This record gives sequence, C-alpha cells and structure tokens, in this order.
Amino acid sequence: ETDYQIEHAHDGIRGLQIARELMPTLIILDVVVPRLDGWSILSSIRKEITLADTPVLILSMIEDRELAHALGATDLMQKPPIPSELIETIERLLPQN
Repeated sequence: ETDYQIEHAHDGIRGLQIARELMPTLIILDVVVPRLDGWSILSSIRKEITLADTPVLILSMIEDRELAHALGATDLMQKPPIPSELIETIERLLPQN
C-alpha cells in the first residue's frame, strides 16, 4: 500500500500557489474551479520550468480530451471516477522510485 500526501485548494489561484511551493510529483486538476479555470492553470504549469514536467491528471465533468492533451495534460478522467480506476491512474502517473 502506498501513502500519499494530499494538498487541496479551493480555487485555482491558490492551487497554482501550492504547486509552486510544494513541487508535487502529481497534480490532479479540475477544469471548473473558482478564480482561475483549470485550462489556465494547466497552461501556466506547462510554461513554468519547475513544474513543466509534472504529470497532470485532469479530473472533471468536462471531457474535452483534445483540449486537455493540447494544453499538456498527462491524462484525463471524467467525474465521478471509479475509485479503483482513479488509484490505478494515479499509480501509473507517479514517477517510479
């Protein structure tokens, strides 16, 4: 069993701040978030040298696979996810130690 440290943000601006501060190994991102939408966050992540290679899983009710991949998403899942599939996807996207 793998342990995860999870950080959560209530809006996109705070989420981007947390990503910059913590340099996570994986970012799970919704598209519909207050103050800064997920597409803008994803675009910002991919432009920042310190975050550009971080895997980003889009987890959203909006399923726009083409846009997600064009902006640099690593993978896309539709809400609500099946828990076992979410765990499998997270484990697949995490860097192997």
